[in-house]
Amino acid sequence: MELTEIALIIMIEAVVVMCLLFFSLAVIRRLYNARKYRLLDILRKKYLSLLYNYINAENPITRSLDPFQAHPGSKKWIAIEDNLFLFSLINDAKYYDVACQLFEQLGYVDYYIKALNGRNVIVMATAIFKLGRMDSPRSAKPLLAMLEFYNRAILAATVRALSKIGDASVLLQLMTKLPELLNKSLITKKTINSSLVAGGPRMTPILLKHGETCKDPRMIASLLEVLSALPVNREVYDFAVSHLGHPDAEVRTNALKVIEPCEKALGILYKDVLLPLLKDPIWFIRLWAVRTLGNQQRQENAQAIASLVLDDKWQVRNAAVMALTLLGEGAIDTFLTLLKSNDQYARESVCEEMQKTYFVDLLLELLAKGREVA
Repeated sequence: MELTEIALIIMIEAVVVMCLLFFSLAVIRRLYNARKYRLLDILRKKYLSLLYNYINAENPITRSLDPFQAHPGSKKWIAIEDNLFLFSLINDAKYYDVACQLFEQLGYVDYYIKALNGRNVIVMATAIFKLGRMDSPRSAKPLLAMLEFYNRAILAATVRALSKIGDASVLLQLMTKLPELLNKSLITKKTINSSLVAGGPRMTPILLKHGETCKDPRMIASLLEVLSALPVNREVYDFAVSHLGHPDAEVRTNALKVIEPCEKALGILYKDVLLPLLKDPIWFIRLWAVRTLGNQQRQENAQAIASLVLDDKWQVRNAAVMALTLLGEGAIDTFLTLLKSNDQYARESVCEEMQKTYFVDLLLELLAKGREVA
């Protein structure tokens, strides 16, 4: 037998042995994990029952925590943590306070604060996420320090966590840091907005306070977008109106998004501030402006709205006709004036938009009632 044949046989045997070895290791690993998860399931059930007994006791805080003490990283430690997280105890208002206290008293908060000093990004991001879920004010300061860690995953997780657990002073520090992170593309506006919205109504005074001194247009636009998703008040309305003339188009657009829900809740407090925006060079600002004016349903705005029925953007034309239809009978004279225009394109556009918005049905209804409309 030639040497090449012997070498080939040896290589084939080596490959077979390696395949068998990898297969054996995979089987062993699977069996080990199966045993591990079976044990964790047993422990979860055991300690879930104990946790419910503890939490539902008359004075749970005075009871001994010895049954729940465990070495960090042990299966018991993991099982108790899983119960608090996965079984939604911390998401249930009934158990929320006690669950947060247990995270603190059993050492989970300290454990994950220490994990922030590691070098593994995945471990650090996981620790940040869990600290945010545990809602411990004590973790706010170490989390603020993570804003100096210029890693996108770390920063996104940190902003979300701080928005959930930070007090006013912490959140103002966060807001001050965000423009720098945004300018360096270390965090996205979507992350900022979703995180701040998740902070809930308590964010409103903090956003307004930061907005008093904020000069970054992208950050102001984010503040306004977040405010449009939160409950409104007079201060929010004033803030939005003060930015309608801002040179940045996104800021003006987001200010308009805030004004509509404010007016629904508070009434119309600024009657003519939207009219200049009907001539804005940015078409989607004209769109938002005419929609908002339409929702005001004020007869005196009919002529101003009518000027956009001939806009070069069909979206704006459609919104203008829709706004006029909200005026009901009060818009008929305006429509007739437009239909008498010498501009054929204007007449066709008006007829098309009237048909789309079913305003013709209103005309027929009025005719049926005996009112003359021409």
